[in-house]
Amino acid sequence: MNNNVIKIIEDIEKTKKLNFSEIAINKTLTDLDILSIIVYCHKNNIDMIDESYDINYEELPTEFFSDSEVMDYLEHFDLENEDYGDEVLNSFSKIALIESIKNTRVNFSFLDIKQEAMLSLVKFKNDFYDKLSQTYSLQSLEYILSYFIKRDILKYQKKELESNEEKDYIYILYIKIQSELNEGEKLEDILNRVGITNEYYLELQNIFGIKEFSLNYDEVLEEMERVKRKYNIALTTSKINYLEENALIKYLGLEKSDLKEEKVSEENLNNLIKKAIFKISLIFDISILNDLERINYEMEAIDAKLN
Repeated sequence: MNNNVIKIIEDIEKTKKLNFSEIAINKTLTDLDILSIIVYCHKNNIDMIDESYDINYEELPTEFFSDSEVMDYLEHFDLENEDYGDEVLNSFSKIALIESIKNTRVNFSFLDIKQEAMLSLVKFKNDFYDKLSQTYSLQSLEYILSYFIKRDILKYQKKELESNEEKDYIYILYIKIQSELNEGEKLEDILNRVGITNEYYLELQNIFGIKEFSLNYDEVLEEMERVKRKYNIALTTSKINYLEENALIKYLGLEKSDLKEEKVSEENLNNLIKKAIFKISLIFDISILNDLERINYEMEAIDAKLN
């Protein structure tokens, strides 16, 4: 067990909970590390926090369209047709589907996430299933597997977003350089301080254009915080809410639903299913993250005033 896992478990012992979404994207943790943490939490009844929010579509100015392939797949879904040519994969494929529904984030295709979930299931079967199945019940295996797949889904989405995130940070670097030039500093001094060559600076000019900026130090830091918020939102914003998620899972026959406890009528259930299928099929431009970040920032500002 590596030092990172030991430190995480020590923190869990103090707080009696774990933000799983946070450790899922930790690049220093291997599959075995993640599995060790999941098993520890399961054995010790640790509360696993899933950081996830849904979209208020009425507040979005961003344009979007529906993926007909996703809608067709979900509307005509039949679990018996999900044959992967292997008894273990077939028996646990519903876990992969459930986690795909729960963890398809705003900028991603449900079918792409389902594919990643199935790859994660294959990896679990090949590397860990035989040993774990000798020790744990079916219910425990499903619990462990669900978090193992969730981790791989979130890790995949984090990796896919990194190129956009890096570009945003590079743009802020360019803004910083141009702002300091605007204040009268010498280009050579600025480039030495930020650690880039003149050739790289010229590449940035070609990408972003020759522009003048006048942001001060605090404003540059705020832009960096905004980018950080934006991509955190990207990894925690789901396309459907809790009720829609449960309605869709029930409709697909993947597990028993909690909706009876919510006292949802048959008519409302059908509406939830239709909304869930439509929303999870939506394809958004990357610019939606700017809208979500702005809305989130405005909401936090309102909350701060009220408190």
